[in-house]
Amino acid sequence: MARPKIFEIKEGIAEITRLISQSGAACTKRLMTLRVFKEHEDTGISRYRVAEILGVGKNSVDTWRNTYIEGGIAALLEHGFKGNRSSYIAPYHEMLGAKLKNPVNGIQGFGELLEWFNGQNGTDIPYSTLNSYVKRHFGASVKVARKSHIKKDLEKVAAFKKTSRRTAENP
Repeated sequence: MARPKIFEIKEGIAEITRLISQSGAACTKRLMTLRVFKEHEDTGISRYRVAEILGVGKNSVDTWRNTYIEGGIAALLEHGFKGNRSSYIAPYHEMLGAKLKNPVNGIQGFGELLEWFNGQNGTDIPYSTLNSYVKRHFGASVKVARKSHIKKDLEKVAAFKKTSRRTAENP
């Protein structure tokens, strides 16, 4: 069996512990790994034993150890996560909201909305992307009452309401 890799750790245990308490979830296990290596700096400890103590994979321990050896504590604290990328639809949010809230827009489903959106903006957004965006940001649903017909004559509706039976009984 190979001997454990012995390397010098510049930071003290107290400093590593302070960094653990200040770091986020992504860097905590990395710093805990470094602390275990620091505790066994004189005699060395195998990556298998460190992985067993911390409940992480041996390859992760190996990667973190090599990252520290090559770049120090700064490289170990640099996690490189990019985070959520911005939505393709976000620049068109206002236009999409206005179209959805317009009672005479004539769109009867997500398929028609997708055709309109891609045609209007020259994009090629997938159905599922637009569907989830509209549901999340505007509360849209397939199972809603139909909107008024776009060709409905509003003057006739007003006249009907004036002459309806209910209005005549309760003047």
